[in-house]
Amino acid sequence: MKKFVLGLGAQKCGTSWLYDYFSKRDDFFDGFMKEYHIFDAENRGKIFDRFLRKSIGSLVSENPKNWSKDKQLLRLSMFINIQNYYNYFFDNLKDKKKIFTADITPTYSTLSPRILKNIKSNFEKRDIEVIPVFLMRDPVNRLRSQAKMKLRNPRKKATKSEELAEMRRLVGTREDNIRVDYSSTHDAIKKVFGEKSFFCLYEELFSNEQIKKLCNLIDIPFVKPDFAFRVNESKSKNNITKEDLMKFTPSYKKQYEFAIDLFGKEKIEEKWQNFNEKL
Repeated sequence: MKKFVLGLGAQKCGTSWLYDYFSKRDDFFDGFMKEYHIFDAENRGKIFDRFLRKSIGSLVSENPKNWSKDKQLLRLSMFINIQNYYNYFFDNLKDKKKIFTADITPTYSTLSPRILKNIKSNFEKRDIEVIPVFLMRDPVNRLRSQAKMKLRNPRKKATKSEELAEMRRLVGTREDNIRVDYSSTHDAIKKVFGEKSFFCLYEELFSNEQIKKLCNLIDIPFVKPDFAFRVNESKSKNNITKEDLMKFTPSYKKQYEFAIDLFGKEKIEEKWQNFNEKL
C-alpha cells in the first residue's frame, strides 16, 4: 500500500528539514510544493485571499494550454473540487518507483478530528494509507525561532533587545496559542489514527533513531539523513541567556505539563531546557 505523510506541524519545529529529507529520496513523490494549505486556508482569510489573487493572476496571464503546469492553478482546482487533491496524489503514486508522498502544512495542527477522519477516508478509498506526523519543540525556543523569522532582514541584524521585544509581542497572542496547542493536535491525531502516528520532539528529530522509527512507520527503507543541513534557519548572534528565556516559561505551563505526560519528566527536563519544575 502506498503512503501519504500528513505533516501537521508544529511550525518552527523542523518540518522543512523533514520535507527536504523526503524530497531527496528516489521513492518519494514530492509534488509541486511542501505546504498545500487545502484544509486550513478557507479559515485563514488572509492566506486564502492572497492565494486567490495569485491564482487569478496566473489564470489571466497564462496560455490555457499551460494551466495544468501552474501550481497556483493546480491548487485552485483542488479548492474547487477537493477530489482533485486526492486524485493528484493517487495518479502520481501509480509510478512503481514512488512509494510515498506528503503534504506537510504546519497550520494543519488546528484541523479537527472530523476533517482528519475525512482525509483518512478519502485516501483509504484510493488504497493509500495516511501517516500523521507531529513534531513538538520546547515552546520558548519555538517562540524565539518564530521571533527571529519575523525579524529576518538581510540588510539589518536584529539586536538582542529587538529580539526579546518581538518575543514579548508574540507570546500569548492568538497566533502563538494556536501554534503551541500541542495537546489538542495530539488528541485529534490519536482519536483518528491511533497508534499509527508519529510524535517526536524537535530536539530528538535529528537522529538516526527517530528517522529509523519514522521510516519503519511509513514502511520505507532507512536512508541516512544529512543532519548538518538546516532549512529556513534564522541565525542570531545575540547573547540571549537562559535567564532571559526562562521569563517566558510560565506562559507555557500547559504545554510543559502535557509534554511530561506524553514523554516523561526525565526526557523533558533533558530536552526542553526552559522547563522549570516550579511552574
